[in-house]
Amino acid sequence: MRCICTSSLQQQQEQQQQPQQQQKWQQQQQQQQQQQQQQQQQQLEQQQQQQQQQQEHQQQQQQQQQQQQQQQQQQQQQQQQQQRA
Repeated sequence: MRCICTSSLQQQQEQQQQPQQQQKWQQQQQQQQQQQQQQQQQQLEQQQQQQQQQQEHQQQQQQQQQQQQQQQQQQQQQQQQQQRA
């Protein structure tokens, strides 16, 4: 009987550990996404320098920047939810 009891407790502990590991994975993925966004911003800055010569395309880049800012806000909200949980 004791063996059965201990094994069931171990299973419960393992199940509790699994969701924590999943949260860690999600956080790492978010950090990677943020790094990608930073790289995209650097590319945009380089494009802006080139665009000073081509004024017609400036409007298109501004729209792309606004979309990136919205994505950053969504990521911050996800991080706050994880901290509460």
